[in-house]
Formats: sequence, C-alpha cells, structure tokens
Amino acid sequence: ALPSLKVGGGWIHRSLSAGVASTLYNLYFLGLTYVPIASLVIDTQVDKYIQPRVTSSTELVARASYLLSKNTSLYSSVGYMINGRNGSTSVAAGGTVERGGEQLGVMLGVRHSF
Repeated sequence: ALPSLKVGGGWIHRSLSAGVASTLYNLYFLGLTYVPIASLVIDTQVDKYIQPRVTSSTELVARASYLLSKNTSLYSSVGYMINGRNGSTSVAAGGTVERGGEQLGVMLGVRHSF
C-alpha cells in the first residue's frame, strides 16, 4: 500500500448562559495523519482555544500507533499546553495547571482489542 496523508480541521463556537453568568469561546483545530506503512500511524494536531476578553490556550499533540497484530498495538502520545496569562487549561482531562502555566503530558501503552 502507498503512504497516505490526511488533513482535517474545524471550528467549534460555543455560547453558554446560566442566569447572569455566560461564557463564550471558540476552539479551532488542525490535524494531520500520516500512514507511511500499513502498520504505523502518525498524527499531529494543534488546537487553539480562545475565550474572548479572558484568555487563550494552545495545545500541540503528536501521537503514534504501531500495529503488532490485528488486535494489538503499541501507542504513544505527547501533548504540550501553552496557556495565556489567565488560562488554566490542562493538557489532560481532569488535570490541573496554574494560571498562565504550561504543561507537558506523555502517555505510552499497549492496546489490545478483544
């Protein structure tokens, strides 16, 4: 099989209101997926989170999966979050980071489907 490259992107606009409180934000994202050989998938993504007049954050992510068999693969993921002065978005769901802080996250593992 020939190598393949896919490009994807998008925008999410959200406006939330609860009584007197409201939140408006935009999330822009762009990603690339490259399959140089059938058993290896490499992808990258950049996300830009903007909360107007409040803060913004930028996340950079790189992932790789190597297929050992039809049901088993090795995977890795590296993410780096860069927060604006008032931003406190963590690199992983449920994580914490100080306002304006940057954060690095790394994940390695074996995935087996039954």
